[in-house]
Amino acid sequence: MTVATKRTSSVVKALYIRGMVCTRCVKVLHDELMKIGVKAKSSRLGRAVVEYNSKEVDILKIESALKKNGFELITDRDQQLVDQIKTFILEAINKSEDERLPKRFSDAIAKKLGFNYSHLSRMFTHYERITIEKYIILHKIEKVKELLEYDDHTNLGEIVHKLNYSSVSHLSKQFKEVTGISLRNYKSFLKHLRKPLDYLRAH
Repeated sequence: MTVATKRTSSVVKALYIRGMVCTRCVKVLHDELMKIGVKAKSSRLGRAVVEYNSKEVDILKIESALKKNGFELITDRDQQLVDQIKTFILEAINKSEDERLPKRFSDAIAKKLGFNYSHLSRMFTHYERITIEKYIILHKIEKVKELLEYDDHTNLGEIVHKLNYSSVSHLSKQFKEVTGISLRNYKSFLKHLRKPLDYLRAH
């Protein structure tokens, strides 16, 4: 989407960006674009709607600013769709603790992007060399590790509920398949790392 007004040289354009993996990236993007005279009217992971004066800024200047910060401007439509899929998955998995994942990611992705899921699935695998299903599993397991590592009060039942596993045994089996270690051993490892304060004071 690109819009230019008749009265000025102001351009409003939607940018699709690879490399935005966390909410902090959104702030970095805003700050860096502002330095070159580009206003981010709205932004989220993987996409930003910007406004700039085409007489002072061009797309190459924007692309250069993005590269300096580890981002990449995506111009190919198929790659844009692939990155939208990745962004949707990451945002869903990292929602607030009281929200659950979609029951069927395939339906949610197809509805979100307005394309047949089989088409999106083939495209994703072509560009990423991994299926959407495998991509989801890998990031769900990373979320499991994050929850276990940074929240002492999170139990497996809550994780099963939040990430839509059918049972603790299902979660444990998938965890072992992805990481190569059992969930029980991983929890024991984390517990070993968390030394009690009295132990630290004594050593």
